[in-house]
Amino acid sequence: MRRGFTLIELLVVIAIIGTLTSLLVVNYQNARERARDAQRKGDFRSLQQALRLYYNDFQGYPGSSSGNIVGCGADKDNPAACSFGSEWKLADTVYINRLPTDPLNTDDYVYSYTQTQLGESFRLTTLMENLSDAAIADSQTKCGYTPPVGQEATYVVCAD
Repeated sequence: MRRGFTLIELLVVIAIIGTLTSLLVVNYQNARERARDAQRKGDFRSLQQALRLYYNDFQGYPGSSSGNIVGCGADKDNPAACSFGSEWKLADTVYINRLPTDPLNTDDYVYSYTQTQLGESFRLTTLMENLSDAAIADSQTKCGYTPPVGQEATYVVCAD
């Protein structure tokens, strides 16, 4: 009597291991996407608080230019655009030590700021990776935002 495995048994085991590995890889990737989306939401909460501090100082939200906040520099009367990833400081006031950037920060995955209602409101936008996140539709409804075609996964934060 020979001991060992037949070719069929080995192929079945390899197929099972391959299937389990592919499931783990997909779940790991989904977890990473959800983690990046959670970071985006946290970044927007921080930005929302910093924007509110600015509003309290100037009774209006800062201007916007090409998706950036216009509220940096030494001169309060002539502020410059702040780049995401840099400090947001106007004159002697630091509103946030580092304007956050999207975790991927490539192509469509960038943060964008727009002043609305003549400084009485604002809109922060970014794309989310988890398309089934209910927060996407909730944020769009709350802010009255209709995303462009192809960018239905846009997450929005606006002034309260």
